[in-house]
Amino acid sequence: GELNLINTTVVGSVVGSATGSATLAGSNAVSGDFAMAAADSLFVGLGGLLSGQFDTLDIGGDATLAGALNVSLDPGFTLTAGNTLNIVNIDGTAGGTFNGLADGALVGSFDGVDLFIDYDGGDGNDVTLFSVLQGDFDADGDVDGEDQARWETGFGMSSGATFSDGNADDDGDVDGSDFLAWQRNLGATAQGVAAATNSASVPEPSSLGLLIIATLVLINRASIRRKPTN
Repeated sequence: GELNLINTTVVGSVVGSATGSATLAGSNAVSGDFAMAAADSLFVGLGGLLSGQFDTLDIGGDATLAGALNVSLDPGFTLTAGNTLNIVNIDGTAGGTFNGLADGALVGSFDGVDLFIDYDGGDGNDVTLFSVLQGDFDADGDVDGEDQARWETGFGMSSGATFSDGNADDDGDVDGSDFLAWQRNLGATAQGVAAATNSASVPEPSSLGLLIIATLVLINRASIRRKPTN
């Protein structure tokens, strides 16, 4: 059968033999265990980086992952380097992987941006999708000395070299431009970039708004000072 969750909470556990296909829409939860079977499929849509803009599943118990993971982007949403999205949050223990997707595997390429999977995301056992930062040659979510070593190992490679060999600009070779990409992002983390993106999405008070507030405060104070005394 099919399990279509649209901002839904399932009280109890869900076993793989009963799902067949699980489609998420919005923020969903299973209070108990969630177990998938090899023939199951999980469909997840991504429409943005903020909470509520991409489909999620919160599991209150243990999770057994299996079957196919199908990820799609909503119209108008574009991934960029350093994006991180926690799609499955697991309170209990986690086991298994999706078909053909080992930890760090490529989930798909969307408009030229590669999206990978991490089974150790969130608080250590959540399923996270992430796009690699330029300079993160070992695709572990940060840009550090290990990436420099990976670049040095791959320097001079060509014909099909990938980011894991030190190629940051996907031009087919590992050269000085890749080192400059590493240097620009040294110390950056995918989580930090995502947090900065989310923070930037929250509108700051306008200068006019602040001026109005300050003016009202001054008028109120002046009124208090002029108030006659008995």
